[in-house]
Amino acid sequence: MFRRILFPTDFSESSFRAFDCVKSFRKAGTEEVIILHVLDEYEVDLVKTGIGWINSEKMAEYDSAIESKMKENARQKAEGMKNTLLESGINARIIIVKGVVDKEILSCAQRERASVIVMGRHSSDNLKEIILGTTSERVLKQARMPVLMINEDLTSGCDLE
Repeated sequence: MFRRILFPTDFSESSFRAFDCVKSFRKAGTEEVIILHVLDEYEVDLVKTGIGWINSEKMAEYDSAIESKMKENARQKAEGMKNTLLESGINARIIIVKGVVDKEILSCAQRERASVIVMGRHSSDNLKEIILGTTSERVLKQARMPVLMINEDLTSGCDLE
């Protein structure tokens, strides 16, 4: 049914709840999970130095090092998830990109021909998200394949038996 799952993660509590469900999909015939982490380009730009007194060449070097470190941190977290999936008999790959989160999720889902997108959903009191919608809401509205949202309040797993 859902042979290839795209699992976008921000490593939040709701993502870990969704990951628990992803692991159980092996029983439903899942063959591969693509673990996607998107470095939000706006957040990356906020973290970069922007120190005016450093020459532009040195600043670019520092900024590149910061972004590389962010990618490496994400890769280490995703590797743990990948290993868990491999141990349970599900093939897994990791993709880490920088961009606008919902657009990158949708683009990856199309490019990788995902059967379903499984992602965590958490509430927000952030004004921007109240007006524009959360990432999960934007993905749900625009996706061309099924989207399974796992609420952060889920207390029991997604046992498919």
